[in-house]
Amino acid sequence: MNVLTEEIKTRARVLQKQLQRQHSASIKRVRILCRRRNWSPETEPSHSQCLNLIAADTGFRDWEHARCALSGQASDPGDMGAFWYGEHATGFTNLWFSGYAEARHQQALQPGMFLLPYARQFVLAEASFVKHLGMTDDDAVWSAIQYDLVAAYGSQAWQTLAQQRLQQTRLEHWESQWNWQVDQQALHSDEQTSAQILKNFVADERIQKIPQQRKKRLVILRWLAAQISMDIPYSEMALNQVLSRYHDDVATLRRELVVHGLMQRENGIYRKLR
Repeated sequence: MNVLTEEIKTRARVLQKQLQRQHSASIKRVRILCRRRNWSPETEPSHSQCLNLIAADTGFRDWEHARCALSGQASDPGDMGAFWYGEHATGFTNLWFSGYAEARHQQALQPGMFLLPYARQFVLAEASFVKHLGMTDDDAVWSAIQYDLVAAYGSQAWQTLAQQRLQQTRLEHWESQWNWQVDQQALHSDEQTSAQILKNFVADERIQKIPQQRKKRLVILRWLAAQISMDIPYSEMALNQVLSRYHDDVATLRRELVVHGLMQRENGIYRKLR
């Protein structure tokens, strides 16, 4: 199972339910995407159109482009659309190149710069841009691939970074599109299933592994939220200290708690939602 394409499929199912329930923000977002792609919105949204819409919202041309690119086996590793860039990635002094060889040569002259594909161009960016896209700038991850997402295409490090970037695309459109209540309904697990998931992923009050499948991940996040005090406002540092008791990847846990409507973030302060 490819967790990247499964995430796109899950979002498509949720979007379809949002549109069927006349969720206004989702309808507006669909109109914007259809206008950009010169598509005609369907009166009764099909799963196939929702796949195309979510793929486009993530930076790809359509579902087939996303499926191929995220498989890690595409013939052109530089053809990732706008996935590695982002709709709101402005204000950064990135360097742009039309050819990969030229970008790679310039990167050799400027150690520490990150090389990313954009459509059929190439970008050299600093660590602040990488973090803006929701990815770690940890040297241990990037040095293994020589700070080059093109050459690293399909590798384990590339998969890890792609998962981080894909999750960030949800957060980027959180206020304008996502409906966590519909999301939770679509991913609901019964009591028996939830107990088994907790048994598989939690031991000695520690999350052994964050599930890649979102339905299982939501069970773990609900358990985690139950460990957090209701009436305490947390700074990011304070929340990180709490989350680190349960798993080392506090950035992912923090982001997922917000995206799934279990915590609220406002002006850098996090609060647990009822």
